[in-house]
Amino acid sequence: MREFLIKSIKFFIFCYIFLWVLQGLVDYGLRKTDVGFYKEYNAIYNGTINADLVVIGSSRAWRHFDPEILETKTDLLSYNLGGSKLTFDIQKIKLNGYLSNNKSPKVAIINVDINSLANTKELYDKDQYLPYYTRENYSLFKTFDTQITMEYFMPMYKYRGYYNQVVEGVLSALIGYKPERENIIKGYAPRNLEWDEAAGRILKNEGPKRLAFNAEKLMLNTAICDHLDVFAKEDAVVFIVWSPEHQLRLDMEEPALSKIRSYYKDLAQSREDVFFIDFTRHPIVKDKSYFYDSYHLNEQGATLFSGWVSDSINKYYSH
Repeated sequence: MREFLIKSIKFFIFCYIFLWVLQGLVDYGLRKTDVGFYKEYNAIYNGTINADLVVIGSSRAWRHFDPEILETKTDLLSYNLGGSKLTFDIQKIKLNGYLSNNKSPKVAIINVDINSLANTKELYDKDQYLPYYTRENYSLFKTFDTQITMEYFMPMYKYRGYYNQVVEGVLSALIGYKPERENIIKGYAPRNLEWDEAAGRILKNEGPKRLAFNAEKLMLNTAICDHLDVFAKEDAVVFIVWSPEHQLRLDMEEPALSKIRSYYKDLAQSREDVFFIDFTRHPIVKDKSYFYDSYHLNEQGATLFSGWVSDSINKYYSH
């Protein structure tokens, strides 16, 4: 019995050490790959971006702001830090990582809308964060996910269910394997798609129920103020930008839209070096040819929009 216990303990220790080594290998491999969102996070944490202008926001920032156009028209080295379902609170993960490892930006664009004010209940696309469970990120991650503590202390537990990422990480670490992923340019992910009529019909039929916002409750969210405080310390000029949504959606969002639009406007006016640029009344919102759904511009629309935003920046910001 004693010999069996000793062997069992040795086997447990061996497995425990092996799993930590395997996790370290997977983390290392994903941190060195240059595809997909790992490419973006690796650039952030390796401090290789160092942009003069950064864009933060949800998928609407990710799909709408072309850094190459911003850069050409403003003469400011630009980078897009947007991502799917990144509301203000969870944007801190990317923003904190960026500011801790790169030079301070001169200009920041914060893309806003109604959904940006909602509180995050879970880490969306959680696999993008897996290689970055650092001590600095741990306290922030665990505010969004109750599993983080166990994943932080138990080797390989965070990769349960993410077997493709495990294989990708190992292959990347050992042989430099690079799978095909969506084309992303300086953090920007354009979509060359036409208007989705089916999505438009669903929104029209179910919109009032799906877009039932409590504006007063949402405006209690102070996460955007945290962003403004951070950028103020960095001496950055901030542009709060409500990028275009299709008129179909804008009509559904009233009356919350008017209240929250006024909230952003008042917030900008109450701060120095903060400007609010509102595209909810721009003619583009009525033209389906520039959208692929009611919430997102397609590549053609994003190209036009990025030029207009650049013009607004040049109007208010002097180098």
